[in-house]
Amino acid sequence: MEQDLTILTERQRQVYLLRAQKLTFAAIGTQLGVSAAAAGSAYRAACRRLRKKNRSRLRFRSTAA
Repeated sequence: MEQDLTILTERQRQVYLLRAQKLTFAAIGTQLGVSAAAAGSAYRAACRRLRKKNRSRLRFRSTAA
């Protein structure tokens, strides 16, 4: 299932896509001009947001069936 990345902020989307390319948080931070910790924080926030969206989508499917 493809992720709906439109629910992410621009920074979260950038970090999420760079992480998918197997870049480290340090490399992502350097590329985006932020610290490795900020890159990691944006990635974790993106993952939380995507999980929450997927949970609500699954919950809706189970009640609609």
